[in-house]
Amino acid sequence: MYADIGDPLFICKEYIAYMWYEERINKNRRSTNPTFHMCCGNGKVQLPTLKDPPIVLQRLLFDNESKESKNYQNHIRTYNMMFAFTSPEAKVDTTFNNGKGPPNL
Repeated sequence: MYADIGDPLFICKEYIAYMWYEERINKNRRSTNPTFHMCCGNGKVQLPTLKDPPIVLQRLLFDNESKESKNYQNHIRTYNMMFAFTSPEAKVDTTFNNGKGPPNL
């Protein structure tokens, strides 16, 4: 069964994140001005401003004229999926199974 809860139309006042009404803190009462804490812990979490990316990455992301940038932007989902499953420090436990099945991390 699929339940459509609509779009995230409410904005957290602390962190300016878009939230769904069902994510409000006080679910016991209906409110026209709900408060949220999932995104920022009700103002307790403060994230630093992001630094500018390196020049090479800026060109790939924002230069809409170059051939390399267009190619990168057209395939960005593929690159994202490719790197989403990489793990730089996986430790394989070879004592449990000795290579005759999927690895156990």
